[in-house]
Amino acid sequence: MQDLQTLEEWVSVLDLATRWEFEAVRQGAIARLQEIASAVDRICIARQFDIEDWLKPTYIELCRRPSSLTLAENTKLGLETATLLADVRVKMRDHVLRYRHTFQPVQDDQIASWLDVVQREMLRNEPTGDIATDP
Repeated sequence: MQDLQTLEEWVSVLDLATRWEFEAVRQGAIARLQEIASAVDRICIARQFDIEDWLKPTYIELCRRPSSLTLAENTKLGLETATLLADVRVKMRDHVLRYRHTFQPVQDDQIASWLDVVQREMLRNEPTGDIATDP
């Protein structure tokens, strides 16, 4: 597998290893993808191949990143995830502004907590898909 270099090649290996239940190959592909995939790609791969351990740390990584998500990244992640990350980034900004005189940085566990809260709020307020009409 030394010949494999691209993200697409490694995702193919992960796909086949997952389908055929080759756990050692799957773990090798996961380890390599962890090194070469962007944060947005890691979230997409984690969802597709049930790599739960990647999600929270990668969400935190994207929340901490200085630049906002690009349009292409938002599209790739989907509206729900993009909204989740944007909401948490706003909470982080508000925290920094509120506590700037104490130099209290935002800790990863606080970001994880905000992610959980915002995700629960989003699930609670999930639209039904029905369009409201006047009688």
